[in-house]
Amino acid sequence: MKEHSILTLDNADLKSAVLLYLQTLKTVAITNDASLKIDAQGNVIVEFDQDIGADPVIPHPIVLNDASARLLSRAIMDVGKLSTKADRGTVGGELGCADAVTRILHDECGFAIDKTLSTDELFQELKKAGWQEVEPSTTGSVIVSPTVASTHGHTGIVGENEKIYSNDSQTGIWSQNFTVSKWLSFFTKLNLETHTFVPPNDTTQDPKGPFPLPGDTFKALGSQAPIRGTFPIDPAQLRSISTGVFSKYLKYVDAIVEDCSQFHINPLFVLANMVNENVNSTYNNPLGISGDNYPLGERNGIIPNGPRKFSEHEWRQAFDKQFSLMATGELYKNCNTIDEWAKVDAPVGAENDPHGTNKFEGRDVGNLYDRLVKELVS
Repeated sequence: MKEHSILTLDNADLKSAVLLYLQTLKTVAITNDASLKIDAQGNVIVEFDQDIGADPVIPHPIVLNDASARLLSRAIMDVGKLSTKADRGTVGGELGCADAVTRILHDECGFAIDKTLSTDELFQELKKAGWQEVEPSTTGSVIVSPTVASTHGHTGIVGENEKIYSNDSQTGIWSQNFTVSKWLSFFTKLNLETHTFVPPNDTTQDPKGPFPLPGDTFKALGSQAPIRGTFPIDPAQLRSISTGVFSKYLKYVDAIVEDCSQFHINPLFVLANMVNENVNSTYNNPLGISGDNYPLGERNGIIPNGPRKFSEHEWRQAFDKQFSLMATGELYKNCNTIDEWAKVDAPVGAENDPHGTNKFEGRDVGNLYDRLVKELVS
């Protein structure tokens, strides 16, 4: 028997909404001719045929408030992608469970929950923020067994069918690695309490959030990519894509993220520019600061007005000074794309361009930028 169904969705997170709905239709096999369209009111319409058999049984659907749905969606989409291995204090990801959960809560969902490495601090913060304590099997909830003395606890997010998503202590990667029953059995034996919380519908959000997904913010536009605006990314995310030719700039990730946040500059553009500058790594000068009369560092002694050399103690001061100039300086203040910036930063025929490569600056930085974007959103 065939039953024709039409599902109207106005939830921005289409993937999560469709997933949650289909999970309620446990006897249903969805055919391949499902279609999506937009109605006159801007709602997303999912239309499909269902093979429901002679006596369909459709159990009561899972009902989540918007905040819990958003939390569940991020928990699912971060599997295999969110890494705590490079985060400070996590011992290579081994102690990264609270770090991972609060990155999702604060950075990805925009909840006003402070980031922490402590399961006990997370527990106290959830109570303080007015999150409602619920049964451990509640879909879209934060589950936490707080650390007591030397006995390490754990935290994660409860998903569909009592699955639990959390940081894997062996790999530092976000995984589906527990069930509710396994969790309760394991931590009860350790004499640790378990608490589970859901956000209320009116959950307070961080005034800087909610934060869009990387694919909504960073787009592969080459030399036409914007260099100004709001670009939410944390150091761990930037480190995770700093591989290959980008890996030699890992030591500058914190500086990039901090200064980009302060001056509203695109961090992927900054990293792409560093690779393109390709300054000798022993110079500690990733931004390619040049000029024989620059007040910091020393001349390299090879190219007149070429890249400066900075010590380990002075590179950050020079970095911040140059960043401020790039963001607010008279020459750069009207540059809004990589191409516009390149024409100012690397004018054709400049004294320090003996090989005439400046004319390719915008193109080359744009190509590197696109590589970072594709890695981030993949």
